[in-house]
Amino acid sequence: SRGCVNTLNPSLGPTGTTLRDWSGLKNDGILTGGPAYLMSAGRYCVSLDGVDDYVDLGSNVIISDQITVCAFVNIAASRMTLLGYTAADANNKTHNVGTTGARVPYFQWSLAGNTYFQVSGGSALQAGRWYHLAFTRNGSSASIFVDGLDVTPTLSGASAAALQPNTTTKTIGRTLTIYSGGAFTDYRIYRRSLTQNEIKLLASRPGIANELAPRRRSSVAIAA
Repeated sequence: SRGCVNTLNPSLGPTGTTLRDWSGLKNDGILTGGPAYLMSAGRYCVSLDGVDDYVDLGSNVIISDQITVCAFVNIAASRMTLLGYTAADANNKTHNVGTTGARVPYFQWSLAGNTYFQVSGGSALQAGRWYHLAFTRNGSSASIFVDGLDVTPTLSGASAAALQPNTTTKTIGRTLTIYSGGAFTDYRIYRRSLTQNEIKLLASRPGIANELAPRRRSSVAIAA
């Protein structure tokens, strides 16, 4: 699908500590702390222990105000971070995408000066069950989808506040020193807000992003 800048799919074959980016942009993930490849529900996934496991996405994909982050996730106990960070950038601009400690999907971003905005929606997810989660931002609002269904968000802050580009090291399974326990597969980032129909297609056909993801030769930084 157009706009894909990161596609991590262990179902296409484990590759040691490097989780290959199938978008063609070479934004590979590096398994850090000892995450394991497991077979679950007929597909390979990356399992995180919630203690020190995470995937380092580097800083090549620059997060900005047009974005979709989505994946199949299975939460072990409390939270799952799908797009976190190891430290704020020089202007203290950050982002968090995933579920809260109560397993409620949420999308949080900050401006310089510790001003935070958060969108959360839907009921608490069950631990030990697979879900498809998608988070979109289209420049003026943010949306959250669970298994292809739009869950009505609750906003903290102002929806029009821009998601600021930042140069932090991006992570899966970690924000600062808080780690996630569980598993994920078919992970991707788009530099645009996908439609609900596109998200439904991804939720119903695991791995389709790898069939549709464009193949590019460049590996320069891309604004998500």
